[in-house]
Amino acid sequence: MPGSGSSIFTDADDYQAHLALPVDLLAVQPGRFRANLTWVGLPQLQLLHARETLSRVAYVSLPSDQIIVTFPTDQPSRLICDGVSLRWGDLMFHSPGERFHQRITAPCSWGAIALALPTLTAYSRILNGWDLAIPPRGRMLRLPLGHRRQFLQLHARAARVAERYLNRLSHPEVARSLEQDLIVTLVACLIGAEPRGASAAGSHRATMLVRFQEVLAACPNTVPQVAEVCRIMRVSERVLRAWCLPVLGMTAAQYLCLRRLRQARRALRQADAAPETVHDVLTRYGFADFRHFAVAYRRAFGEQPPDCPDNGQPAPRRRKFLLI
Repeated sequence: MPGSGSSIFTDADDYQAHLALPVDLLAVQPGRFRANLTWVGLPQLQLLHARETLSRVAYVSLPSDQIIVTFPTDQPSRLICDGVSLRWGDLMFHSPGERFHQRITAPCSWGAIALALPTLTAYSRILNGWDLAIPPRGRMLRLPLGHRRQFLQLHARAARVAERYLNRLSHPEVARSLEQDLIVTLVACLIGAEPRGASAAGSHRATMLVRFQEVLAACPNTVPQVAEVCRIMRVSERVLRAWCLPVLGMTAAQYLCLRRLRQARRALRQADAAPETVHDVLTRYGFADFRHFAVAYRRAFGEQPPDCPDNGQPAPRRRKFLLI
């Protein structure tokens, strides 16, 4: 997103749209969504600070011309990337163009910084004497204590300026000084951090979950059943379940059900209130009974469906309710 600023979001779709990255975000905890997002846009660096209240999982596609790092910003927070848990003081060094799953299981405060590849190369030569190696896929790093404190304090200071003193960033000297400090500190962290190894099994699992998302992306207007996904991927439901649990935090069936609820919610918000339209939407996403759909909807989103009748009566042509 251009410029700098901060905002509060009570809708997951609005929040997703403001993350300035291709992100497919799915709230997995019942209740009303709420997130605070702060962003800082500088000539060579972009920064995010997010504070979220509900568990969720996101499928993220990174640009190919930047390096991006993500990290928890306070000690209670846990950020899980492709099944690997990051605690305070850890940083995930993502590769350009990487696709991965990120999730949180409780209220979480996390940050991200994006830096253009030529800028990273130039500063690593100045500070290190050679080009910093870019990982082929995301690599978790443990920051040294001194670098950790400086890096997180700088990130917090930049977010605080955008939240409370936004006009300061319009002064070129202030913006240039902040950007310079952030870049130097980030590159020093990447040079001095201790890598934390990832298993070959974990890497394969993450790769196959990207393939799982590719199958879903090929059906933009529907959500396929688990059996159909397994047939396309040529794996058993047991294997797919074993891959999904550590990465998504749920089974493939549960994930697809939540996706269907979200897709139906979006469609109902845009549809006319005519019963035929509602019925068509529910049928498209595998829900055959409005009454049961309304119960699942309230459980997922903490609110009544947009076209739920006040008298609670099910929609016409009700049949047995299908979740998977």
